[in-house]
Amino acid sequence: MPASRFTFPSPHHFLIGRRDVVNCGVGLKRVDNPFLRFSQQIKSEFGMFRGILFSTLLAVFLSGCASTPPQFQSIQPKRVDAEGYKLGRSSLLDVTNNTQKHIDDKKNILYFQNQGGGGAAMGVVLGVIGAVANAAMIEGNTTKDVQQLKNRLVFDPRDIFKEAAERASLKIGAGSSVSQPIITPYVYVSKGDKDNLLVCAAVLVEASAPDSKWVGKYMYQAPRQYTIEQLANLDENSSLALKGSLAEGFEKIILHIGQENPEMLKAEKPITFRSELLSPRFDFEMVGNIISDDTEIVWLRTVGGVYAVRKSSISYTYVPKQL
Repeated sequence: MPASRFTFPSPHHFLIGRRDVVNCGVGLKRVDNPFLRFSQQIKSEFGMFRGILFSTLLAVFLSGCASTPPQFQSIQPKRVDAEGYKLGRSSLLDVTNNTQKHIDDKKNILYFQNQGGGGAAMGVVLGVIGAVANAAMIEGNTTKDVQQLKNRLVFDPRDIFKEAAERASLKIGAGSSVSQPIITPYVYVSKGDKDNLLVCAAVLVEASAPDSKWVGKYMYQAPRQYTIEQLANLDENSSLALKGSLAEGFEKIILHIGQENPEMLKAEKPITFRSELLSPRFDFEMVGNIISDDTEIVWLRTVGGVYAVRKSSISYTYVPKQL
């Protein structure tokens, strides 16, 4: 693959999984390779990386330099029961680092930003000492933003999701079978290229698979963008409008999950794309599949998740399918 093209997953693609697990699209796959062990050694020696160096190095390893194409998130394993979902809270939502922190005490709203120094991806280029300084600058900016936004959104994503689930006729909490998938709703806020904040309704789904645990992530981008000051000081009407947008996003996600099937997967079209939501600050060309495309939203499947992205936040090009 030419050096000018990177299939570079965004840092939050690696929210899912433990140190020795890669989300390969078909559940979580344990891997054993020296590259991964090396990145873990670096991570243990420099705690302030908090996983970002690991994520960045692993992303490069899975990029165009890898010998096999990246695998995208698969569809949820088929179930023989009809029990619905159990509303839970995944421990994966507790993963934070110098670019990613919670902005509410309940830890259901996650904030991501990579501004400061050369950005998270520069850690690899700068060497160990330079990367530590770079990570510290990023963390300083993240902490400053979090202080401004902390507990300023006066709603609980779980409450919004439960209301959306009821409207969408999604069964929540029905049955007690161990095979019942667990669904974790949250809100994801990301700082874009021009300090604009992009807000998404998001869910994690954890389900049993024949030989592993399947984990899926789904996001739906709300229509409005904000500055930090605006999001930290929403009046009642603006807060209600945002809640309405998030409720719509959760409903769209629920509908999409219910419609996913193998035939839909076969009909998806491969693309290369750039998106400030999925790779803010860095103009990396990534790879994915178009699921659907309407006047406002592009649904795409890529490494680490399924995303409904506003057309204002993405550009893409269709590419021929590989045989």
